[in-house]
Amino acid sequence: ARAADERRPGAHPAADRVGRGELHGILRRPRLRSRGEGILLHNIQGHLVGKNVFAVDIDHLEIETARKNIPSAKLGVASAHYLPFSDAGFDLVICCEVLEHLDNPDLALREIRRVTAKYCILSVPNEPIWRILNICRGTYISDLGNTPGHINHWSRRSFKQYVSDYFQIVETTTPLPWIGVLGHQKTNWKA
Repeated sequence: ARAADERRPGAHPAADRVGRGELHGILRRPRLRSRGEGILLHNIQGHLVGKNVFAVDIDHLEIETARKNIPSAKLGVASAHYLPFSDAGFDLVICCEVLEHLDNPDLALREIRRVTAKYCILSVPNEPIWRILNICRGTYISDLGNTPGHINHWSRRSFKQYVSDYFQIVETTTPLPWIGVLGHQKTNWKA
């Protein structure tokens, strides 16, 4: 199970923003892509009525769980490194609690950039706060609080800098213990 699965449903910053209607304007085009077990999309599904929703995860078991949480979504197994979608096919791509697990997050960000026509919402654990909180709750002590599978670590500043290589940063938020970024497609970006 992923560390993100341990949080209470609905506690994700992206879900909160969409749930409050702050990103409603972004969802005008009828397509949205996300990943995972479907908790995020389940929590914002009221704002997705009339939208085509596509969700992918590399784990087929997560997709089976997502089928129960968001039965109206089109679901599939895919790697963030090779998304099976056309260029600029989505107005919004959501990628939450994924990049910290990837051997090559640059490839994933290039793919997200390729498939979004406008926006992305990205989130990762806020380091070192994430590890400190893990230690405080007595987990992963032998790994100094590092959640198994987390191979990339970003602070607010370093994540914002990292993402800005691919997207124009519209907004950054840091609800404990995550970093969330709303990015917009850069018009002068070179691969």
